[in-house]
Amino acid sequence: MVRGMKAAVAIPAVLLLLMETIALVATAVTGENPRAPVVTLNLSEAVAVRDGAEMVRLIESGEDPNERRPVRAGLLEDDAVNATPLEAAVSIRRSDLMVWLYDSGARTDAATWTRLWCAAHDELFAEVQAELNARKPPDAATECTGSETILGQ
Repeated sequence: MVRGMKAAVAIPAVLLLLMETIALVATAVTGENPRAPVVTLNLSEAVAVRDGAEMVRLIESGEDPNERRPVRAGLLEDDAVNATPLEAAVSIRRSDLMVWLYDSGARTDAATWTRLWCAAHDELFAEVQAELNARKPPDAATECTGSETILGQ
């Protein structure tokens, strides 16, 4: 009975060793670790996942904080979307990231500001709306149609 138990314990250990060997060979051949794949974030995605270090790195490397970029499914919405970093910050209700983006060069024209303000108002994002109020363009309206969305597709 003890011999059978030793075999039962040894088989999973051998399988784990084999899997580890395969992972090491795959890493040596492809340069990528299959257990920890390298994921490259764009600025909108870095905002969506709240990766401050990556946000700073991307801005310092010249990424435009006003550019609309693809955001993978599950980060802001169930489906993949296109969003500016500011739209991503509003979507995740992070007024602190909005401040950082504005300080890093993000801008909103009157129409975009109104769309974001109305969407934040409808969703009751008080802190986000307060930050938008502080950055209101002179010609922006606060009259909402009720159909505004955060992500201007």
